[in-house]
Amino acid sequence: MWNGAIISAVARFCNPNQRLPVGCGCDPGKLLSGIQLTSLIGAVVEVTMEIQARVPDGILENVARTVSEKCKPLKFQSQAFEKE
Repeated sequence: MWNGAIISAVARFCNPNQRLPVGCGCDPGKLLSGIQLTSLIGAVVEVTMEIQARVPDGILENVARTVSEKCKPLKFQSQAFEKE
């Protein structure tokens, strides 16, 4: 039974491989409140997201341009289109 004692050996939580389905409607704020780490004194909690898309026939130039333009107001730090 958990007695509320602090486990000093555990100081970091990480879940790097979670994949959420497209269109799940997940709100990062709800994710944070759901795991309850933001309420801990001194906790620094960061939510990151990575987007990967593979299009077998390639991405048209005008679509790539539109996607790149939409990334600017979202303040994406980096994005790139690559050839497979």
